[in-house]
Parts: sequence; C-alpha cells; structure tokens
Amino acid sequence: MADEAGGVQAVFRAANERLRERFEALTLQGRRPVICECADPGCMQVLDVADDEYERARDENRFIVAPGHDALAETG
Repeated sequence: MADEAGGVQAVFRAANERLRERFEALTLQGRRPVICECADPGCMQVLDVADDEYERARDENRFIVAPGHDALAETG
C-alpha cells in the first residue's frame, strides 16, 4: 500500500513541477495553484500556494498537502 501511495504522490508532484515550469515560462510570480500531493488517488483538491512556500517544500523534500490530508501523505 505504501508503494502505491508513493506512486500517487509522485504523479501529482510531477504534475505540479510541470505547472511550475509553465508559470516560470510565463513569468508569473506570487501565488500558484498546486494539486494536493496526498496519497489519496481520488484527491484533486487545488491549493493556492505562495512561491516561497512551494520552493521551501521542494527544498525540504516535502509533499504539499491540503490541511487534514497530512495523515495520507508519505515522506517524499
């Protein structure tokens, strides 16, 4: 089950990285939409995340998850 959860989270992380690339290409700054990276494959909650919060999560190898979804998240 943990392997499946990690796979789900990796898919959402990859999608968010592609969104980040597009935002940077468009020179958008400030806040960005991010898909919740919890382990629930049915979760499609979109979060509004500040650029610095997004970068800090990536630097700390953390998944970005909606409030209350922490119990579903695995370590990145």
